[in-house]
Amino acid sequence: MSLNNTNDYRMVVSADAKARSLFAARPYLAGEAIYPMDYWSEETMPMHVTNHSCDANASFNEVGILTALRDIAAGEEITFNYLQNATPASPWNFECLCGAANCVIWVDAAANEKSSA
Repeated sequence: MSLNNTNDYRMVVSADAKARSLFAARPYLAGEAIYPMDYWSEETMPMHVTNHSCDANASFNEVGILTALRDIAAGEEITFNYLQNATPASPWNFECLCGAANCVIWVDAAANEKSSA
């Protein structure tokens, strides 16, 4: 099955069109591939609508495939930790509202890159 199959996930846009999210359209097992990383894809592609969470349920592996970190139920939002794969060119700098116990409060890719160097 193609990783880009829309039977695998669905994009949800808020009523005011200011927020987009990606939700599992079917269950994923821990370790299962969700989609490949593609920085140059269109804005409507999965990478551009997958939100950050400090307690993410998915992560990009060493070859750039977003993979479930744990079982993900159908209807659950798919998230990854933006700071895990941050580079000096990463544009992320925003207040985190994920509410996780391990929340970093502020997602700043540039500061994270400096502190992990």
